[in-house]
Amino acid sequence: MAEQIYGLSEDDLLLLREVISYWKNLPRNARNRPAPDPSDQTTTDIYVAETPSGGIPARVGTTVGIATCNIYRIDAATQKLTKVGTTSKRVCNLSTSEIMGNIYIPVAKEKYNQYVVTGTTDTTAGTGTGTGATVHTVLSDFNAGTCVFTKQTWVFHNGKLFSVT
Repeated sequence: MAEQIYGLSEDDLLLLREVISYWKNLPRNARNRPAPDPSDQTTTDIYVAETPSGGIPARVGTTVGIATCNIYRIDAATQKLTKVGTTSKRVCNLSTSEIMGNIYIPVAKEKYNQYVVTGTTDTTAGTGTGTGATVHTVLSDFNAGTCVFTKQTWVFHNGKLFSVT
């Protein structure tokens, strides 16, 4: 019995070359791949900032308000604010309203290492006793004809209702 010899046609060789080329061009986990760019991180870190006595100015057009604030975190064991590091950080206010001084506000450290205000507590400065003012929603459009309030303290800041206690 004679052995049969199989050969490849020109079309088979062309197809095989295409498959090999495709396989060689697939992305791989190269050993010499450069380290990831640290400025391209997508997560933010959330902190608490203590505003300076003069507060943080409002944004004007595309120019953000900036003030130097002390940065804190909440200690999980003691449930107290603990200062982060020994230096203060520049905090950016994107709002068109200024932020009061001597209050604690949430800030986010974004991927370009800028600290940005994420919200305000809308209260006056606390006393540190844990019995401070209750947080209230700020009314941006007040119509006295439709609102009835009794036994409440109204705090206005820059001509706007800031808090109600």
